[in-house]
Amino acid sequence: MVAPAAALDLALSPAQFCQAPAGWGEHLQSLRAKPADYLATLQRWGQSLRACRAQSAFPVQAVWLRLHACDGPHLPEIFDRMQMRGYNRVYLETLYDGRILLPAAENNTPWQSVANRPGQAKQDLMAEAIAAGRARGMQVYAWKHALNVGYAYGVRPDREAVLARNGHGKTSLDLLPDPNSPTGEVQAFADPTHPQIQEDLRLAIAATLQRQPDGVLLDYIRYVRQTGGASIATTVRDLWIYGETARQAFLTAVPPPQQELRERFLTQGFVTANEVARLGAPQSRGGERPPPQSQSCAPPPLGGRVDPPASPLARAVVATGRRVCPNGDRGFFGDGWGAGGTGRVAGRGGVFPRGESGDRPGV
Repeated sequence: MVAPAAALDLALSPAQFCQAPAGWGEHLQSLRAKPADYLATLQRWGQSLRACRAQSAFPVQAVWLRLHACDGPHLPEIFDRMQMRGYNRVYLETLYDGRILLPAAENNTPWQSVANRPGQAKQDLMAEAIAAGRARGMQVYAWKHALNVGYAYGVRPDREAVLARNGHGKTSLDLLPDPNSPTGEVQAFADPTHPQIQEDLRLAIAATLQRQPDGVLLDYIRYVRQTGGASIATTVRDLWIYGETARQAFLTAVPPPQQELRERFLTQGFVTANEVARLGAPQSRGGERPPPQSQSCAPPPLGGRVDPPASPLARAVVATGRRVCPNGDRGFFGDGWGAGGTGRVAGRGGVFPRGESGDRPGV
């Protein structure tokens, strides 16, 4: 026999990680046929979960969630299971693997909609998931693969120039061109300096914010990471800064004649002492070099607000713990991955620390 709901509510304890007691799953399942009772129970359970988390050493317990086209009818069960395990925050993948969690009828981005089966043109999995979380008192953040744009995006003829390139003219797709390769996942990485990817991400983020998530989390704020010996850049040409816009950003970050010095560095892979003496940074009147022109990339204090830099993409959201540097020297080397770090999430209320106790199990 299933215990009454009131008795189950009282069983919540930080010592038990705020997880539901035995019999709670069966109790919820029996209530789904009674929408009013089911909703009231979810709200009461959400209040109990918030009270328990407030007493816990981990006030936030987060989980990553990826939805597929067939998951719409199962959202109540999926979110019930997460809530029963004590989670009060969900990082919902809304842009991943070259697909976006927008209804096909409203999708004006270059990414294909996740729900693209017949009859699903108007299905809004993102809005449904956010509503399911809110009904249970859970925060729902939109998690996006930013510069890892996906294979389908990378092979579009109109996006070929957007991909990051190294000094050998290769993109990340050239490293692992077969999407069915057993050696790993195909990852197409965009050049963060290219205005097209900035506009594409702006569109995706704007559509996401219309659905009012509790925040936006940008992942893959970095270049492609290779494996084995290729994971170490041994020459300048191994760097992903040879796309047209990246090259221009690197060169124009300094005034002439230092641009010629950087051009030689990209072309030769080195510069000589004579070249540095002849083309190096000009001396100020006091004999000291002027300060660098690029802005600081030092992360702000944990929990502090971040003033968005001037780039179009950075104005939409604040990326990770490091500032996004318009001059392209350091701003995109940090990954947005992982919980408990110095990452920041830009949402409706400003900038928040990311993932205090987040983990990544399957749900």
